[in-house]
Amino acid sequence: MADNMSGPTPTILPLSPAITQEMLEDSHQAYTIDEVRKALLDILSDLLGVDEASTFFGPMADDPLAVSLKSLYTRLATGRLALSPLPSQSRNPKWVKENAKKKTGKAPTVRPLEDFEDLYYAMLAHIKDMYQLLGTRLSNGFNSPSTPIYPDSHITFADFLVWLGTQWSVLNDPALVRTLDEAVRRSRVKHIHQEVLSRIHSGVLTKEEGDSIAGKLYLSGEYKAVQGIWYVADWNPAMISAWLGEKYHIVFCVEKEVRDKKRRSLIRRASLEKMKKSNKLDMKAVAGANLTTKDNAVLTKYHDEFRSSSKVRHRRRRSSGSQKHSVYTVASSEQYGHVVPVQHHHGMAGNQHHEESMVGVEYHTEGTRHAEQQHGDMSQSQYQNNTVKDQQHHGYVEAAEPSVPGYVQYPPNQL
Repeated sequence: MADNMSGPTPTILPLSPAITQEMLEDSHQAYTIDEVRKALLDILSDLLGVDEASTFFGPMADDPLAVSLKSLYTRLATGRLALSPLPSQSRNPKWVKENAKKKTGKAPTVRPLEDFEDLYYAMLAHIKDMYQLLGTRLSNGFNSPSTPIYPDSHITFADFLVWLGTQWSVLNDPALVRTLDEAVRRSRVKHIHQEVLSRIHSGVLTKEEGDSIAGKLYLSGEYKAVQGIWYVADWNPAMISAWLGEKYHIVFCVEKEVRDKKRRSLIRRASLEKMKKSNKLDMKAVAGANLTTKDNAVLTKYHDEFRSSSKVRHRRRRSSGSQKHSVYTVASSEQYGHVVPVQHHHGMAGNQHHEESMVGVEYHTEGTRHAEQQHGDMSQSQYQNNTVKDQQHHGYVEAAEPSVPGYVQYPPNQL
């Protein structure tokens, strides 16, 4: 959207000077922690609101695994822990992975002030980027000072530039920066102390060495020498964003790995549920076939076991003359020893007749029924031998492959 401007090009005043360490040392005022936290949250809320409503600043960044004002605030609001102020921890994949799932139940309004450190840097970059973008649009005549910052808004470019300048001054106020700087330094000293204790526990340091290092941390000179905030307000916005991106690189890689693993797990679970549902439908289809009540009951009970452990083999054997006989060999479940004919083929030369039927699980003789009932009291080999003998007694022939337990060969006139 461009506005035709007439008259002189508006003058865009520069932002107030960025805070430096020298400026901070010359000031002795400090806001309370609650005041600083409230100021940061108020500015953050307004910036995110404008980002969402206006089209002048491009689409709002929604990637949770990329540094942006929204992603950093989302991490804070959802209870994710702030990065460790020690690079030896925050850039260590093992340490990051161990702490990736840890969260706090504290709301942003009561989170420790040091948890706002990276958000503070991101707000500096965001305000500076917005101010430069609007100034460029006005200087090049794309918009006028009276252009609404977003549709149906009473806030104009000129108004918003003033507001941005005010928020910039607040973020660079020595009284605010001093309190934030002290919170960050205090957190860094705490983490250093914990790291010293951890090295004592692991044997890297002796207790005497560890106590000596920890004691020096809290001496006035040593304490002040510990780094507080980083003075990046005078950096280019893109440089600040790139610096934060490098800081979160390991964290985002680990979190992406965790997220992808969870996604794959959900996909596998959905696939298994789909297969389970499909198997249930297959069972219903088979159970609805023309089977006896006993067949249905046994098939329902042993369906899964039989499908996983049974193998059905079909071999054709030619007898003397022109007659063909079909031979079925069934390798039944080793666990249950059932005899399960699956297909029947009958054929004569010149007049082929093909018949297929699913018979299910059935017992063909009283002997096999008795053998099944006694199966729990005898070994597998004893059971198979008794079954084959019983089948021979009732007109069945010896198994075609006696080396494979449970194989039964049927004569053609029995099929």
